[in-house]
Amino acid sequence: MSIHSIPVIVLTIAMAAQSLAADDHAPSAPVRVADVIDGHVHPAVCVAKNGDVLAVFNKQGGGGKELLLCRSRDGGRTWSPSQPVPGIANCSIYPGSLTTLSDGRIVLHWSCYRTEGAQPWRQPQYCVSADHGQSWSNPQEVPLADFTNYSCLRHPLLELAPDRWALPFYDRTVVFDAKSHQIENFGDGRNHGMVPLVRSQRGTLISGAPVANSTQPVTIPGEIVRGLRSVDDGRTWQALHAFPTFGVAGYDLTALRNGWIILTSIVYGIGLDGEWAYQLTVSRDDGRTWETDRAVTIYNPGRRIAGRGWPRTVQLDDQTLGTLFYDLDAAQPCGPGVFFVRTPFGAFQAADADDARHARVAARRKAMAVICHRGASEFAHENTLEAYRASIELGADGNEIDIRVTRDGVLVCFHDDMLDQILDAFGDVGDYNWAELQTFAFRGPGRFGEFCRIPTLEEVFQLHRRHAALIHLDIKRPGLDGTICEMLDRMDLWDHVVAANADTAPAILKHSRFQPLRYKGSLYAEHREVDAAAIASMLAMPGDMVIVDDPRGVLTALGRQLHKPSAEPVAPIRRAAPPPARLREAGASDLLAALREDAGWDAVPQSADEKIAKSRSILRRAEAAEELRRRRIQSPEIDAALAIRVQRRSLHPEWMFHGLDGAAALRALAAAGSPRFVELARECLWRDDPATAAVLDPQFKVPRSWTDFRTKGIAFELLQQFPGAESERLCRDYLALSDEEAQRIGSSQFEAAARTLLTLRPSEGVAAELLRHRRGDVRGRAILVCLTRIDEAWAGAPHALAYRVLSE
Repeated sequence: MSIHSIPVIVLTIAMAAQSLAADDHAPSAPVRVADVIDGHVHPAVCVAKNGDVLAVFNKQGGGGKELLLCRSRDGGRTWSPSQPVPGIANCSIYPGSLTTLSDGRIVLHWSCYRTEGAQPWRQPQYCVSADHGQSWSNPQEVPLADFTNYSCLRHPLLELAPDRWALPFYDRTVVFDAKSHQIENFGDGRNHGMVPLVRSQRGTLISGAPVANSTQPVTIPGEIVRGLRSVDDGRTWQALHAFPTFGVAGYDLTALRNGWIILTSIVYGIGLDGEWAYQLTVSRDDGRTWETDRAVTIYNPGRRIAGRGWPRTVQLDDQTLGTLFYDLDAAQPCGPGVFFVRTPFGAFQAADADDARHARVAARRKAMAVICHRGASEFAHENTLEAYRASIELGADGNEIDIRVTRDGVLVCFHDDMLDQILDAFGDVGDYNWAELQTFAFRGPGRFGEFCRIPTLEEVFQLHRRHAALIHLDIKRPGLDGTICEMLDRMDLWDHVVAANADTAPAILKHSRFQPLRYKGSLYAEHREVDAAAIASMLAMPGDMVIVDDPRGVLTALGRQLHKPSAEPVAPIRRAAPPPARLREAGASDLLAALREDAGWDAVPQSADEKIAKSRSILRRAEAAEELRRRRIQSPEIDAALAIRVQRRSLHPEWMFHGLDGAAALRALAAAGSPRFVELARECLWRDDPATAAVLDPQFKVPRSWTDFRTKGIAFELLQQFPGAESERLCRDYLALSDEEAQRIGSSQFEAAARTLLTLRPSEGVAAELLRHRRGDVRGRAILVCLTRIDEAWAGAPHALAYRVLSE
């Protein structure tokens, strides 16, 4: 029987054949230029006259003996291996700067550490290239008469004439004549300090000087001015009060050819201590005002950025900036490195663009808002950037997002209390630092594969800001709402927020700018979002919003056009290499022995010490099973031990540990293709062990069988690896249960059984069978699978790129 011969209500609308255009207003993913070690890496960057981008840095600062140079011939997308700049000798290097002069020459500046007895100083040196950095002159010294420990420069020089350069050293600001080799005062003679000093297209000078008029060095207290501006070549200056407070990490100024000036700065202490993000801020009026409320975040790893940042920005072409920086956090993916990010000019929203964003948000709020529960998870893994983007691109108005915090204070989007259902890991999000969390593989990453990852809340907010999308905040832990409020203030996102959960978000609920909308209700239970009658009934209810897992049915009913989601990842960042497994040195016999250590598996610990001891023993067995799975180690003895571990899963009153070893063993049996897997899966699904009554939390009014959620919840997904009549019979036996029968043996697995049956035997007959099922979640799952595989003949090839809402 054809699935299309079943009585249906059909609502059809053509889906746009092409994906929405990729977002050309967002910074690129960071490109690793080179690996480094630690210390004063302090990179410098310039664009040569031939378009090459040059980067210079130390591999290990604070005493490095060479400056390394990398070159990019494609605007910073790829980089050559690093090579030492020749000629630098007898010098412990403090890195400096790169400057491309108007005649095409490139000046490379650095300082050498010197000591005489207990007196240290730094000696400024430079060399010049006339061939785009291919070769360099011999090093020359800047002829200062009284070197100090602060005779150092970290920013590009300011070209006053081809051979007259203003040099903002830390302890003085001078003009150096490279022909006469003479030094004179700059401007009114004040010391600007080791800060950026640039000239705009209109001839205005902008200085990052932190004080009005300083002695040496500029860190001596004075009138804080946070930047200066001069329209008379430095003879007089006006305070800007616009830049970050001066610090050792520094910031950068870049004068663009279109008249803009870009401030590159570091965000401190948002959710974490120390450096937390790099931002670009634009001035469009010759440095008079700065659009701080529309700053563009170009690097936010969601953790402290180790080292002393020193981000440096250059103009790559008429539409693109490039920023070079370093991050010394050894725990980050692939370790410390120098990185480069490309940022299109379109990222800098003008005031009218920001007004347009708020107007679009207002329009979404005024109309009937369609919110996706954890993003459009039919198109990407739930709670990923790709799932959130897919819902918006399809035509929905926003997303419900789940918020947790890592051990080192990074806010991330992840739903589950436990990691092991979704990630190849054990524990909770809060048990790990952000860098560690990024190394764990997703068990089912979906179509984005190695790019599937847990996003930071900052990334998710940025995505919704770009798309003017609405946000429902589901905060999973108390105490996070204050930090979230700060982020909403900083990113100007309050009007995007339409809901927040009451128990963990008091600061948000009480905030004067929080304006919630009212839900009509939810359609994702039992997949009523693909039932035309249920959709119509819900839309007739009072309220402003509806929440769904899949938005296509509601959008079709509202008469909105559907679009095909983008196929590329939001940010092409691959998962970091995982750390070595804790049991990596253990042999097969050791893992087997750990698996068999099950004394007291059915004893329920009572005291705190007993609970800790048993949780550790459960983790040892679970880790042993996972290591056997990862290494694909198989033997009859291992197979038998894993099967026993499934049957004798350990009891624990804390659900984070209860049955954890049994679930890990079941996964290992599936990976090994165990001939007893289907039998054990059936046993797990129907199991109602009287012993589990001792670990059932009375606050949850559910049968005792529900405590075995760990093995029951993964059985059908793992069963997809075992095609054949026995597996199909298991699915049909479960689907034949009444709701009462299923309730007695565990939480509902009807949808999982339907998905697995249609995966094992994708055919019109099975689809038709499921579409006749009494339960809406079974019918809904069948419809969604058919839509996913619509280009296959059995699923309805004539309706490719069309959306069909079917019901009985």
